[in-house]
Amino acid sequence: MKLSFIDGQLVRPPAGSPNLDEWIRKDYLLIMWILNNISKNIVDAFMYVTSARCVWLELEARYGKSNGPMIYNLEREISSISQGDLSVTEYYAKIRKLWDEFACLDLLPQCVCVARKAMVDKEASHQLMQFLMGLNNVYGNVRSQILVMEPRPDVTKAFSMLLNVEKELQVQIHMPDTSKALASHMEHKLEQSMMQPVLNELTDRKRKGGGRGRGAFAATVNPRDSFDRHAASRT
Repeated sequence: MKLSFIDGQLVRPPAGSPNLDEWIRKDYLLIMWILNNISKNIVDAFMYVTSARCVWLELEARYGKSNGPMIYNLEREISSISQGDLSVTEYYAKIRKLWDEFACLDLLPQCVCVARKAMVDKEASHQLMQFLMGLNNVYGNVRSQILVMEPRPDVTKAFSMLLNVEKELQVQIHMPDTSKALASHMEHKLEQSMMQPVLNELTDRKRKGGGRGRGAFAATVNPRDSFDRHAASRT
């Protein structure tokens, strides 16, 4: 909201407008905020300005530096950005931050004409392409679907679509591990159920022939033979 006063998007309502008093109050608060954050040595020069935008334009004219190098660096960073190890959410947040920084340095012309809307739409389409180009190849199918959609979605809608795909991929990645663990567990339970009668038989024989020593017990009972007999009886 503050930026709208400074960059001229939120212009002063005409006299008699029901929104005029609210606009004046907010603009005055913004003027005070700006003056409280600049050097006390130059505050007096801005005491009689008529709007926050006037203060900002005056400060920019006096002390502003060229944005060229910053714009160049941002353009280069945006053009080379890629998802890499980032999640879709982290990647979107990173590139969105760069877009916002760029927008503050390279403002679009302030007008309400059809040409400005066309420029805004073109910029939105450009951002969508930048976002899609940096995605990992695993999202190639959904990227192709987005590119052929008519009308083409904005970058926020594309992000939402990719977020759903990411969640589905995460489920698919974990599903084989879950199935494998379940199969291993069931195999272990089956083996236990088949071995239990054998163990019971060994326990009974050990209890009955306890005085004959370990060698006599081992000679009397072969666990493998007992297990095989039990397995055969189940078939």
